[in-house]
Amino acid sequence: MMRHPRFLKNQVKLEIQSSLRAFPLYDGLDTYGYFYLFVSVPLWVFFLSCGMRHTHASVFPTPFGSHAFHPVDGYLQSIPYHLFIFIFPLHRVLYLTLFVLVNFWSIFIHDSDMITGHVFEKVINGPAHHTLHHLYFTVNYGQYFTWADRAGGSYRQPESSLDPLLQVKALESKEE
Repeated sequence: MMRHPRFLKNQVKLEIQSSLRAFPLYDGLDTYGYFYLFVSVPLWVFFLSCGMRHTHASVFPTPFGSHAFHPVDGYLQSIPYHLFIFIFPLHRVLYLTLFVLVNFWSIFIHDSDMITGHVFEKVINGPAHHTLHHLYFTVNYGQYFTWADRAGGSYRQPESSLDPLLQVKALESKEE
């Protein structure tokens, strides 16, 4: 493709530079200061929590399912990420770091682990919360925290008795 006569000299470099100018990411920490750098993280989380409401078909979550969705759904899920930086400035390294971290977070919450009773369970929307979300589809919509589900009436407290593996073990014991 790069040998095509209509392919511009340095086209890829020019396209990357143009794309980077299109997003209001900033380089210098002195532009908005360290205070805004730290405030922009919870602002980003809040913005995404309000803007992400996606649907999925997998009932029992697996880490592989964390990124298994239709391309159109994937694009729609990414809109809040990109829309945020048009409204609020965000340091470009922080933007990329948050993007990588949210991908790891997505894998983490899809491991179907129903460990309950930990200190942060009432605050952090972890794997147990997300497993219940996949099982019932009417609870625990939050991506990172439980406060929005509590406020909206969709919060369901994870309990070890709700572990889907208990059903598997019960079926296995009946077969024996």
